[in-house]
Amino acid sequence: LARRRRYPTYADRLTGWEAAAFVRTLKFYQNGARTNPVMVSVAQSLDDEQLQALAVYWATVPKAKPGPKR
Repeated sequence: LARRRRYPTYADRLTGWEAAAFVRTLKFYQNGARTNPVMVSVAQSLDDEQLQALAVYWATVPKAKPGPKR
């Protein structure tokens, strides 16, 4: 069987973030200090409880191990 390569995803960028940094960053999107349209939409759809729950979740997800090098 062929082995599947592990390519980085956008979710990989969130893993292991400190919860306070995650909340702080999404608050920047909520209040307009950062302006990426996709992230503004996501951040503004979350209340404080949801934002905190996501922050705790991503802080506990371990970083993925890189795939094999070519």
